[in-house]
Amino acid sequence: MYSILKGEELDESAEQDNPNEMRFEPRSPVPVAYNEKVPIEFFDFVVIDECHRSIYNLWKQVPDYFDVFQVGLTATPDNRTFGYFNQNVVSDYGYEKAVIDGVLVPYDVFTIETKITKDGGKIGVGEYVDKRERLTRKKFWEAVDEDVEYSGRQLDKDIVNLNTIRTIVQAFRDSMPAMFPDRITRDADGGEVSFEVPKTLIFAKTDSHAEDLERLCDGVT
Repeated sequence: MYSILKGEELDESAEQDNPNEMRFEPRSPVPVAYNEKVPIEFFDFVVIDECHRSIYNLWKQVPDYFDVFQVGLTATPDNRTFGYFNQNVVSDYGYEKAVIDGVLVPYDVFTIETKITKDGGKIGVGEYVDKRERLTRKKFWEAVDEDVEYSGRQLDKDIVNLNTIRTIVQAFRDSMPAMFPDRITRDADGGEVSFEVPKTLIFAKTDSHAEDLERLCDGVT
């Protein structure tokens, strides 16, 4: 919609791009203008998903453009979100009620932390590293011409450390019986006979990170 109101056609190839793997240069937003094909009264109401983000900055011009009732959806509202909608909460379906209703299951936090994820790391000058092109995944070796220090937040985005990913996957595997004791089958003497591995959903930071996880999970038995 932002593209339409700017008077530009969105390239179909943009649907194939992963925004997390692209670098955007800071720029001033192009203001939207009146479009006679999409007048301000075009909609009866507008539903804004992830409204804790999409009602601000660049995209704010779109909901501001339409003279319409707005319905915001978010699981993580903040004070700005409540302020934008004048604290008009139509429905509040919290975690506790969702668990009681059986819509969600309760969770426990199990943290796996390594020295690299906590403190980052360093690549020394002259060391050869395996570089990748973000979109094509093409790999090539290149020696760094200066020391490179990176933080844990850069892992799996700017820096890929396969040993760290492997360590975390192995730690998760080894800790599953402790996390899911009800899935252990024991014999009459109380000894462990088998363990039923639960279905596991892993969130990846980028498509490339997902491919690394898939490959390393297949290799960890």
